[in-house]
Amino acid sequence: MARVPMTNQKTPEGKTMAIKTAETPEFTIFSENVEYVVIDGVVLLKIDASRRGERSSSGKSIRVATTNGFKPVPGTSVFLNLHVYTK
Repeated sequence: MARVPMTNQKTPEGKTMAIKTAETPEFTIFSENVEYVVIDGVVLLKIDASRRGERSSSGKSIRVATTNGFKPVPGTSVFLNLHVYTK
């Protein structure tokens, strides 16, 4: 796991936030439209919110991203179950 330096940045409201900065981390494909990277024990997910997949069986929503059930996150002891939908 990579070590990432911290930096302080101002929000549009003028508040100071400590955020992690680094070169763009290399994300690994996890499942349908879900990529991940583990940095210092923190799991970061990347989802393309503009992507549209299949319609739900009811036809009321469209899948954006899913893990298709519980899956272990490599390099950690946690599992992920994620469904991202739009109307």
